[in-house]
Amino acid sequence: MDTVLQDRSVLRSLVVSRSWLRVRRTSPPWVFASVGVLYALLSTASFEIFGAMSIGVTFFPPAGLTFAAFLLGPRRTWPAVAAAIVVAEVGVDLWQGMDVWSSLGWASANLVEPFVGALVAGALGTAVAFTRRFAVAFVAGGLVAGPLIGAAIGASVVAAGDGPSWWSSYPDVWVGDALGVLVVAPVVITLARGDRFT
Repeated sequence: MDTVLQDRSVLRSLVVSRSWLRVRRTSPPWVFASVGVLYALLSTASFEIFGAMSIGVTFFPPAGLTFAAFLLGPRRTWPAVAAAIVVAEVGVDLWQGMDVWSSLGWASANLVEPFVGALVAGALGTAVAFTRRFAVAFVAGGLVAGPLIGAAIGASVVAAGDGPSWWSSYPDVWVGDALGVLVVAPVVITLARGDRFT
């Protein structure tokens, strides 16, 4: 009898510790720190490896990270995700030599884009799962609606900074952000949910 009670006690403590970890992973400070650090690393890679702002289409991995963060996180974590995007984007842009206004413009573009994309995907799909319905919602929100709006803001930032024209910048920003969502978001969703690719 003592062994059964001890086994139940161990099982109960394991369940409590796992639920504590799950709650901790979705606490706003933890979300802010993890999204902010990953965003900064991916954004720096976009500049240093993929040539952001020096070539036409630039692969922008943080777009996939932030879309997945909004899509997966409970709404109480959304302000933390938004704050992480703004802080990391402005920090990396200033470090790369941009002025404050351009940095804030890019922060706006990269905040609005995943937010709108996640809202559209959430409205069209059901739960986050690898189903046909979710795939349609993912494409509509993450690859079309979000990047279309984000690219409009981004192209405005480029044009205002004496760069190429709005019309020539717009498709480059849209494609680069959509590529970031297409490549990075499924990986983040899979790792966060513990699913495996088929």
